[in-house]
Amino acid sequence: MSNTSANQPSTDQLLQALVTSQTNLSNAVTQMVASFNQITASASALTSSDQKLFQKPSVFTGKLDGTNAHQFLAAFSLYAQSQRVALNRGFKLRFKMADEAADAKEQLHVLFQEKQLVAEYAAKFKKIMLRTGYSSADLHDHFYEHLAAHIKDELVYTDHKTDSLNQLINVANNLDVYIYQ
Repeated sequence: MSNTSANQPSTDQLLQALVTSQTNLSNAVTQMVASFNQITASASALTSSDQKLFQKPSVFTGKLDGTNAHQFLAAFSLYAQSQRVALNRGFKLRFKMADEAADAKEQLHVLFQEKQLVAEYAAKFKKIMLRTGYSSADLHDHFYEHLAAHIKDELVYTDHKTDSLNQLINVANNLDVYIYQ
């Protein structure tokens, strides 16, 4: 038994090691918070017009030291925030449709009234139509072609003018309301 108790540290030694570890941890956290506050304060002091990009943090080595990991995360967070505009621009360039008019034309091509109310169909149509570059006559024809069959059937018998797109939408909407009353 004396062999095992001689190899084990005493309670005083354990307490001393615990106090030392606690002190080191406290100092590391205090230092990290101070450096983070300093970086944050300097970042907020800059205006957007004169803000210089934060330096890209060095590659994380993967060491298990908590201080290095926290400092890397703080530095990377600030760097990423400073790159937001460039990131958004790059993302839009990569994933945005190259031709917005072609995208809008495709959206109109697949938009049909089906079981929607005419008002719902017209709202979606108007939201898309300005980006297509189509003429007023083409928009009128396209809107009419994609109306539900029962609305087109009723439009044949109406005496109201439907020469313009707005007139067509108003008359079709009135017919839709009348049919569903």
